Amino acid sequence: MVHSNCTSLKDHFNDENDASDILVFCHTLNSFNPNVTSAENFFNGFCCLNASLTKLCVDFIKSYVNNPINLKCPKSFDFREYSLYTYLLLSICLPLGLVANSLILYAVLRHRSLPRPTGYFLCSLAIGDIGVILMFICYVVYNHCSKSTPGRVYLFLIPSFNIFFAAVSLLQISTISVERAIAVSLPLSYSKYITSYRARCSTLFVWAISVAHFVLSVMRINLKSKTYENFFIILCKVTLLFVPMTVVLFCYVLVLYNAYQQLKQEKKRLKTLSSVMCPRINENKNMHKKIYKNLRQNRFKELKISLNIAVIVLPFLCCWGFFTFVHVFEAGNIKIEGVANWFINTLPFIVSSTNPIVYLVLTRSLRETVKSLLILKISKWFNYQESERITSTMTSMMTKEYDENNL
Repeated sequence: MVHSNCTSLKDHFNDENDASDILVFCHTLNSFNPNVTSAENFFNGFCCLNASLTKLCVDFIKSYVNNPINLKCPKSFDFREYSLYTYLLLSICLPLGLVANSLILYAVLRHRSLPRPTGYFLCSLAIGDIGVILMFICYVVYNHCSKSTPGRVYLFLIPSFNIFFAAVSLLQISTISVERAIAVSLPLSYSKYITSYRARCSTLFVWAISVAHFVLSVMRINLKSKTYENFFIILCKVTLLFVPMTVVLFCYVLVLYNAYQQLKQEKKRLKTLSSVMCPRINENKNMHKKIYKNLRQNRFKELKISLNIAVIVLPFLCCWGFFTFVHVFEAGNIKIEGVANWFINTLPFIVSSTNPIVYLVLTRSLRETVKSLLILKISKWFNYQESERITSTMTSMMTKEYDENNL
């Protein structure tokens, strides 16, 4: 069996061989052989199974045979080259992501700081974010410790986990958007449409669809059909890009529209009140200032609603959507290298670490619950330290007094 590194290929191909030799080489790789190495699998996946790259591989091998000194083996992406950036990112985002997601889980499950359906959705999203963080840590450790060329299983397994967690996050944020749209648009019918049972069922449905995406992606390890690859790409485009983005954007446009309509009605009521009380307003300027202040507060409320929606939705959609878009289209031979490739690999980790912080900052009930929790824990810690100090002082005094009495 001929190994697919540059030295072995140089020994296999000579000046008299033509491009048909690579076809024989690929045929040997595709045949069942337990001695196939990870390097041969790597060569098979990029040269033999990819029609657009086969000619490029043939030209490279011929050029290497003719000019063995000036040419080098093509270098694949090495995550260890950017270890400094990776460790810096881990040192900043890892504690923030784990602590923020853990606080959300504790606040929702222990203190019931949100409605139960919303709590189910946020807990599911937080669990998915923690999974992304743990997977990224395993990914970094493996790339740091492993010295061998990654095999076909590894090359498909890591993207499959990325697809799984992307599906969980994107589909779960879609359900949260639908729930928020119903809460704002139909507040009187909220309890009718959104129940705890339906929230649990929708959460389980999201995880089931995500597991199905993971299984379909892992099946590509053994299924080398181009038709199946195209089917999977189209499926990811529809279910992880088009459908979630359409649902989320529609829901938040509806939320924004209804919020502005309610504020508009409040303005009309204030203007009506000011016109009715016009004679008194002329006599009492303080009442006029109060009404003007209410109108101005409504304007700030409009800006706050717009800002909150933009901060919560747009970065999340852009990051996960961009990551999924790049991952899906990389299967179509669109390759990204260098720092851009490193950034795309770390994008899910960044989103999962910063997303819970955004929710904590912009959700008042969560923020107040976490604040009270931290204050309680800190006060308990200080009280415990104070009690320990008093106990230690009293013990030392009693010991000293006992020694004096014995003397």
